[in-house]
Amino acid sequence: MVWTFIHKFIVQYCDEEKIDHNQFLRCIQIEGVNGGSHSPSPLHFCTIGSNISMLEILLKNKADVNAVDKNGAKPIHWACFKGNLSHIQLFLQYNSDIHSIDNCKSLFSFFFTS
Repeated sequence: MVWTFIHKFIVQYCDEEKIDHNQFLRCIQIEGVNGGSHSPSPLHFCTIGSNISMLEILLKNKADVNAVDKNGAKPIHWACFKGNLSHIQLFLQYNSDIHSIDNCKSLFSFFFTS
């Protein structure tokens, strides 16, 4: 995977309460809101930390809530793995696919039925 500036920005500030929103928006304008084919998207990376504002910015700018990484995992899978309920709720508001299965046969709905 090639690390772009937006990936580095997200990882650097994913747990910060305050980020430079203008700089983040410039990243989006330059690099877009979605990753390459089958690589983790910026939305995937946003689930690493607790900052929800970057996630909201990406979703409001038409990031693909159902983007898949090389393992077939969607951002909501990553959020479930991290146990980040606020991210999961936001993904659901943006119609994340709750029936998706990744290559490891992890079903999103499993997290809510067990």
